Amino acid sequence: HIEQHATINKRFRHVEVYVEGLNFKVASTEAVLDLSWPMQIEDYVKMYPGNIAVIAGNSNAGKTAFMLNFIWLNQDKFPINYFCSEMGEAELGDRLDGFHVPRDSWKFRAFDRATDFEDVVVPDTINLIDYLDLDADVYLVKRHLDKISRSIGKGMALVALQKKGANELGYGQERSLATPKLYLSMAAGKIKIVKGKVPAKKNVTANGLQRTFVIRDGVQFLPDENDNGWEYERI
Repeated sequence: HIEQHATINKRFRHVEVYVEGLNFKVASTEAVLDLSWPMQIEDYVKMYPGNIAVIAGNSNAGKTAFMLNFIWLNQDKFPINYFCSEMGEAELGDRLDGFHVPRDSWKFRAFDRATDFEDVVVPDTINLIDYLDLDADVYLVKRHLDKISRSIGKGMALVALQKKGANELGYGQERSLATPKLYLSMAAGKIKIVKGKVPAKKNVTANGLQRTFVIRDGVQFLPDENDNGWEYERI
């Protein structure tokens, strides 16, 4: 079946009538991914197979340090693929040395990639994208995130976005907020849960919780001396 394209003259589109059923009656109630996050985010937000998370931060805010800590915490539980657009193998090795463990201790795979991540993410594994550079096409952020989400199968993706100045959301603003089940915002030694779709604790919403952190040796992502745990912003 074909029909006239809604926006392009003299163009037609294929009508896809197939839909995939969801067998919710036999779905496991234990399907939550056993993830460990820096700052114990898992105590407040659940992530399921096929979910995507976003971390938006200013340049040099600590997005890469956060991701490397996430890898360290989860590499013994899941196969992990790290797609990096800013570091070569020598620089990545130097960053990992900041953990003060032998390089052979690391079990993840790293790749040099800057575009079209949906073509290379590995289904049914943990995929980290550092970072999604939209250049002038920031309005397409939701399309890119949707494509990544559809490509990860029963795995999970953590995608880094740049953000500008004091903006809470990354480039693309609200368009970047729709697809992720977890959305983190980072700036100036502070990390905030902007969106946690599925709470890990009953009657406790994660949205708006924040903590303060410090980065040591360029990679170690730790609570700072004034950190009081996750708390809502005081007005």
